[in-house]
Amino acid sequence: MLRSPTATPSPTTHRHSTRPGPKIRRLDFLSVEHIRVELRFAASASSVPAAQRHALYPPAPAYFEFACPFGDCDGAFDLNGVASPLLMNSNPQANGTIQCSGSRTCSGMTRQPCNLRADYWITAQYQASSGPKG
Repeated sequence: MLRSPTATPSPTTHRHSTRPGPKIRRLDFLSVEHIRVELRFAASASSVPAAQRHALYPPAPAYFEFACPFGDCDGAFDLNGVASPLLMNSNPQANGTIQCSGSRTCSGMTRQPCNLRADYWITAQYQASSGPKG
């Protein structure tokens, strides 16, 4: 569907098309070859979103905040607090569970906490160290 140049995107479209929050700059972690992030969701509702996989390669900035996959939710999964220490310490992986920070419209117009949980796995591959030869 084509939109006219004057059409205003919906808040949901805008939320999913932008990358809010901090980004990790390539210059901060020169030894990183690539990073993979996997999110698997678990919800109490009958509808569970499909898993997501993200691959991040240099020289692109790395974002570790992912919008909630529920279209009516205003929240996100912020993995910056996990990814930054992982990369600073050159660790190969981290995993855990995180909960969506947003709220959704339920039964009518009342907003309720989203409570969508995601199991996450972050793996980082680093360049081989080229130490002194001798």
